Amino acid sequence: MTSAERSSPSHTRSSCFRKLATSINAVLVSQREALGDRAFGALRLFKALAQAETNADHADPALVELLQVIQQTPALRGLLGKYCVRANASGLIDMSTLVGWLLFKANLDGTQSVLHALTRLGRARKIPLKHVVAIGALVLKHPVRIDSTAKLVPWEQISSSETKAVVQETLWETQNPYPTAALLRETTAPRSDVLSDSAESPLFSATWDVRDLVRCLCLFGGAPHAVAQWTELPTWVPGSRVRFQYSIVSKVPPPLEWSAEAHKHFAPFYKRFLKLPDAQKEKFRIALDRLRNANSRNPNEDRAIDLGIALETLFLSDERGATGELRFNLATRAARFLGKSSEERKDIFDRVQRLYDLRSRAVHRGVVEAQIKGTQTADFISQGRCPEIC
Repeated sequence: MTSAERSSPSHTRSSCFRKLATSINAVLVSQREALGDRAFGALRLFKALAQAETNADHADPALVELLQVIQQTPALRGLLGKYCVRANASGLIDMSTLVGWLLFKANLDGTQSVLHALTRLGRARKIPLKHVVAIGALVLKHPVRIDSTAKLVPWEQISSSETKAVVQETLWETQNPYPTAALLRETTAPRSDVLSDSAESPLFSATWDVRDLVRCLCLFGGAPHAVAQWTELPTWVPGSRVRFQYSIVSKVPPPLEWSAEAHKHFAPFYKRFLKLPDAQKEKFRIALDRLRNANSRNPNEDRAIDLGIALETLFLSDERGATGELRFNLATRAARFLGKSSEERKDIFDRVQRLYDLRSRAVHRGVVEAQIKGTQTADFISQGRCPEIC
């Protein structure tokens, strides 16, 4: 090998990576117990690292050498004190973060995986991001594509990760509904390498606003709720951290499995909703929230009130008449809008009038009858919750 070849960037990088691999393997041996301790391994390792940084004479020699190799490796030294990407899953890459990433990744996937990750990171100009919203009370038979970057998927199709495991554990400990489905959006963010003291601070508010999307889910049955949300970086990016939001959901009915029709029609319906004028969107938001409440509640009185509000929001928002007139107009408008034949319109007219009466008794008396014309009130309200009515 000539002197020119020995001084080339590729040879220098290969030499640095060989030293790095040797140093990592030495620490994997010396810190075997810490790396194998699932409960307190990270704490034990970072204590040893702190000693290596502040009192090298009494520290693990392998860790001391690894710190020196990191400072001698341009691909690693250039990451220190920076954020790789401006996203809410990204943290500052300091020495402890970098060493922890190197060692735990090498311990899990092998030292070569670390070198491949560094090579990939060095070439990357964009960083892939996964935005995940965990959904409870919804069962899917297969994924549902929403647009070019987003889709609904069964929960088990969200790939295993540290964040997913922590989310599941947190929801279990807080007695929240276990996720059965998820909204997944896969995007990219530009590689930024922002300095820790830069005026361009990391963007920790990069969340996905899915409130309207989740609202629209309930139109196809049940009461789906967003129970957690997070953004995830790929494992080949150091500095990623477990950071998520979760909601306290007190009452959610058993998961409902979507029909083939729901799988087919949800995305087109949601796209039509997005095109509505703001005033109409607001009406639908109120109605959909009330529909979800009705699907979540147990007392017939509460469910009747919620469904009554949903119907009046859609069909009577411009009315200020007497009660009898409102009842008639509500039933007439719902029948004309929803019915496809004279028989259907008559049936809807009668059902909406009875539902309006139920809502009025629930509001003014606090109780409703157990039966309506031989039908259990709970069953009648369930009919009123069908998409053909609301």
